[in-house]
Amino acid sequence: MEPTIGYYLPCKKYYKLHFEQFLILCKRAQIKTIEINDDYFNSIHSQSPPNIIVHKLTDILCREVLNDDKMAHQFLEKFRQMKGRTIMIDNLESISQLLNRHVQYSLLKEIQTIYVPPFISITDEFTANDCQKIQQLLTNNNIQYPIICKPIQAHGSESHNMKIIFDSSHLIDIQYPCILQQFINHDGILFKIFLVGINDDNFYIVKRSSIRNFTITQSLETISFHSSEVSSTQACSNLNNGEDIIVDGITIDNERIKELVRLIKKKFELNLLGIDVIINCQTQQYAVIDVNYFPGYEGMKDFNQQLFNLCENILNEQSLQLKSHLNKTIFKNNSVSLMKIQSSKIIY
Repeated sequence: MEPTIGYYLPCKKYYKLHFEQFLILCKRAQIKTIEINDDYFNSIHSQSPPNIIVHKLTDILCREVLNDDKMAHQFLEKFRQMKGRTIMIDNLESISQLLNRHVQYSLLKEIQTIYVPPFISITDEFTANDCQKIQQLLTNNNIQYPIICKPIQAHGSESHNMKIIFDSSHLIDIQYPCILQQFINHDGILFKIFLVGINDDNFYIVKRSSIRNFTITQSLETISFHSSEVSSTQACSNLNNGEDIIVDGITIDNERIKELVRLIKKKFELNLLGIDVIINCQTQQYAVIDVNYFPGYEGMKDFNQQLFNLCENILNEQSLQLKSHLNKTIFKNNSVSLMKIQSSKIIY
């Protein structure tokens, strides 16, 4: 029987990834592909789920988890009902751990060898009149200025709207709910680690521009920015380093990143990950500042080939497990038949 891979991707993601290249690879390997949407669930095809489903359901998952959206829940339930009959790349429950920065950072902190800059969560219960209380929380957690203010929601366009706050008098600029995190000087360089989880070695490192260094003594007005404008491939922001500052000499230790990838992949049990890493320019300490599910993979030229390799490995494992199961069943049936024959013999 021809193996089948289902896929659900928003249009923007489909075109950005040039996902048609993945479909061509599947066709060449005689692997059937089918788009998973409302039409699919209303058709007879849904009675026989695909072997694998590749998806980017984070938008809908956010609406379900964060907004209690009933329509989103109903749509996702259709995927959950296929559990046990298909392999999801990736598991929805595992992905949901990344959608809230407080949850995500707390889980990362449980990995003792990974450093996450200190942070506190500011919920909707706080108001502009609670600046003293917030400052006390910062002090208690040894968080010094400047600090970075991030939305607590880690997915969606609004999750990229951030602020740098330089002193307690500007805590009034906070938008709730949010994460307040220690800003670390990192020479304006961000390392994006792209993982396609065939094995722990299968990661790709892309160097991007990031926010320039700030001195602790600086007291400035709050700076608002969109993180994608600061660290995208075409980033050109006044928050980046000036053209006269050379950062090409900054390198990253592949072995340290390999171990970091292994631990994060194991913790979240996900195959498609983007991990944002900065290096403290004073201590050289590696800091994980965000983990994203199914990122854009910008700069990784062979993403579709790597995704195909992952799916092919899973299909091969499925085939081997099925053969093993069939062999055990045949052996068991033959043994039962032999016992029946032996018990039916007449002994004179």
